Amino acid sequence: MPRAVRVRTDYKGVSYVEKSDERIFYITYRRPESRKLYEEKVGRKSEGWAVARAAAERARRMNGQAQ
Repeated sequence: MPRAVRVRTDYKGVSYVEKSDERIFYITYRRPESRKLYEEKVGRKSEGWAVARAAAERARRMNGQAQ
């Protein structure tokens, strides 16, 4: 079975996967203190997530305000 293709957005570090009429949003970021690359699933469109909300969550996590 082929891997799902991630679609890049206009927001840096935000992508999504379309599966059966559903978008699943992912964020990638680095924290300044460790430079480790983090890649996390943040939510689905049916849960109220959108590209702009995922970008805002990415900014919060990069600054260490959210876990």
